[in-house]
Amino acid sequence: MGSERRIIDIPESQYKKSKLSINNNFDPLTGLLNRKAFAEIITNDNSYNSENRAILLLNIKKYSLLSATYGNEEAESIVKDIGLSLNDACQQNCILFHISNDCFALYIRSYENRFQLSCLADNIILKINP
Repeated sequence: MGSERRIIDIPESQYKKSKLSINNNFDPLTGLLNRKAFAEIITNDNSYNSENRAILLLNIKKYSLLSATYGNEEAESIVKDIGLSLNDACQQNCILFHISNDCFALYIRSYENRFQLSCLADNIILKINP
């Protein structure tokens, strides 16, 4: 039996459109989904009536003070590290977003009860504040 090979050339305009779509949905600093993607996913989630869902918002207190004291580059480095820690703490039923300089959001689906959410929040705090 022979094998078949196909080479598909993606037109440059389609490639640019695809790249723009990716850039529009991801935060360049953390690489996480951004506010636009957050709104789209929440709006288009069809599991609204069939499963438990929750949103956990995490605000970095005094981000502007951190930035003013240590500089924007250091503040961004800290935000990036927090994003990595949050990503490690996320479970399979979580989607993590970086929705502003000082705010992350976790969209949690199919959780069993509030105790499970509380345990997730505790785990996140441990990851961020070891």
